[in-house]
Amino acid sequence: ARDRLALAEALEKAGRSSEAAIYFRELLRDNPNSGPANLGLARVAVDQKDIQDAVNYYHRAIYGSWPGDARSQRIQARIELIQALGKFGKKREAQAELLALEAEMPNDIAVEKQVGRLLLDYGLPQNAAEVFRKVVAKNSRDVDALAGLGEAYLAMDNYRAAQAAFSSALRVQPDNAVVARRLDLVQKILALDPTVRGLRPAERYQR
Repeated sequence: ARDRLALAEALEKAGRSSEAAIYFRELLRDNPNSGPANLGLARVAVDQKDIQDAVNYYHRAIYGSWPGDARSQRIQARIELIQALGKFGKKREAQAELLALEAEMPNDIAVEKQVGRLLLDYGLPQNAAEVFRKVVAKNSRDVDALAGLGEAYLAMDNYRAAQAAFSSALRVQPDNAVVARRLDLVQKILALDPTVRGLRPAERYQR
């Protein structure tokens, strides 16, 4: 079974998905609950642009049996599913899977940051902010988490909070050009704030 799985995965990676599917299905005949075999058929379905079949197999992989670190494998399978849904323009479905992933996320900073970025990419900035805040609470010098938090606040039009997050990231890593550009953008936006006291009516209108 291990050799057939290795062969099937190699065929799928080589773009020979139809041949790979034969071996994955043989494995499922012996073990219908196999996480790796179901994941393989999900990838084959994505290659063949059959998104509904892919979703079905991804779900079987997520809830299937895995050797080794099963929880980590299931999380990565769900992340793959989210990315496949995004590739096929299924944003609502991707968001639903992301919320499910957020609810079962392990206490793992690398996974939390990956999920935070996905939440941002798929239009869920409030959820992303909550995830990044948790990471920053664990490590206040995590530049990626601080920058992610800044992006989440920026997406929510909370420019003061975005400024604070980007500034914190830049204090930790002063040579980070990407964060510096984002901070500059936020500061330019804040400089146009029409609610600042003391402005003349014409200047307020212009802002």
